[in-house]
Amino acid sequence: MVRLFSYGGTGMVDRIKNRTEWQDWFKRLSWPAASREKAWLERILWEDIFRETIEKEGSIDVKAIADLLMRIKSGEPVEYVTGKSHFFGMIFQVGPAVLIPRPETEELVDWVLTDFPIRPIAVADLGTGSGVIPVVLKKKRPGWNLYGLDVSTEALETARSNARSHHCTIHWIHADLLDPEIAGNFPHLDVVISNPPYISREETNLMSLNTSHEPELALIVNDTDPLLFYRRIVAFAEATGAHTVYLELNEFLTDAYRSWVGNLLGWQAGFRVDMQGKTRMLRLTRGH
Repeated sequence: MVRLFSYGGTGMVDRIKNRTEWQDWFKRLSWPAASREKAWLERILWEDIFRETIEKEGSIDVKAIADLLMRIKSGEPVEYVTGKSHFFGMIFQVGPAVLIPRPETEELVDWVLTDFPIRPIAVADLGTGSGVIPVVLKKKRPGWNLYGLDVSTEALETARSNARSHHCTIHWIHADLLDPEIAGNFPHLDVVISNPPYISREETNLMSLNTSHEPELALIVNDTDPLLFYRRIVAFAEATGAHTVYLELNEFLTDAYRSWVGNLLGWQAGFRVDMQGKTRMLRLTRGH
């Protein structure tokens, strides 16, 4: 076993049978991280993988644990290693075919829920990925009619699985957001939400190691216009009658977004910063 997974003292074990043994093993682990990060990692791995494994099998193979930790050390996101992500107080299945839900997406969902506290509406999430947005909205607003669209069949499989796990009925649509005919797949809508691709091919060298493991299809704009998907989303909203659009933004394109919305006819724009003070959200509204 490599040095990373060795620890001092006696009592080396091949299998771990309970939380106490797991914590003791992990505490002695030579791991290149701050103590707070190490404690977080210990808890996440236990809750999302090893506790269930011990309940089913009675113990954990230490070598199997080491293999998982090597994947994390190489830069693979913890969420992909565990296959789970926590979002809005719920647990969702994730994998390399979908983006890992971010805190700013929780803020965007909360914005929608705050704006529409009571009346039933029809909502479409474009580029739904793991389906966290429509599933959370359906759980919080059971009377809403929810749609999730994605071009990736693998992503939609994950989204469907998440909807089943949370006992939600969502209308899933396999289609390309850039297809000008996709509005025909939807009835009249009230609200459109999207976290579209907004990273240009030239910006990929600025991506973090973790982000580089996520699907390019959901991140990269293969076009000279980084606002390509945003323009398409507004056209889709107009075609389906939607009166409100919520969008996640690239923090480095704020000036481009402001210039764009300044030329939109019939729409009013409201930007919002996230908990880190970055301009990451936009709401577009028109009369209804």
